[in-house]
Amino acid sequence: MSTIATAKRELVAYVWERFERYREGRRPFEARWNEAYHNTLGEYAPAVQGQWRASEQSGSRVFVRITRQRVREACRKIEPAMRNIRFDLVSLDDAPRCDTLAIKSEIERILAMARVGDRLTEMSWDAAWSGTGIVRVPVLAESHSTAFGRDPESGLWASTPISESYPAVETVPIWSFYPDPDAPDIEQAEGVIQFHRLHPH
Repeated sequence: MSTIATAKRELVAYVWERFERYREGRRPFEARWNEAYHNTLGEYAPAVQGQWRASEQSGSRVFVRITRQRVREACRKIEPAMRNIRFDLVSLDDAPRCDTLAIKSEIERILAMARVGDRLTEMSWDAAWSGTGIVRVPVLAESHSTAFGRDPESGLWASTPISESYPAVETVPIWSFYPDPDAPDIEQAEGVIQFHRLHPH
């Protein structure tokens, strides 16, 4: 067996061992997430519904209705703050104010290009019903546009493709995120795993 093939097998075994350990450490939270998700939809979790006999009532609907209403109310309060990001820049030296305003304008342009407000709003739904919201930054993205100008040789109008790289933001579903269960916080984790499902083309 070649050295490259051996290295690949060792890498796969290493990642799989980490994934199994992270997945087992997340299981206690999954039970709470599953119950909270169904309550948000206005229904009891399947495990709770199975405890009732067919001849009995399906339980009180007051609890799940209140839960659903509170989650939606929390989203209505969170979303405006997520969409309207406001900040100010303070210069630590005697830099001209016009330079500070130019930097702020560029940051606002990048935030708008990355649609940060939309991504944070998507995260607010998970945060409202589960208590956990995850975004991944920075994600390198690229925008494409077209500029038109006259060709100096022919004098005709010609199009020129323009590409620009910028730091984007990505919302990560809590079901696809596997942190280090032994770490007290994300900064001290030995690593995290984000699960991606590959679809055949």
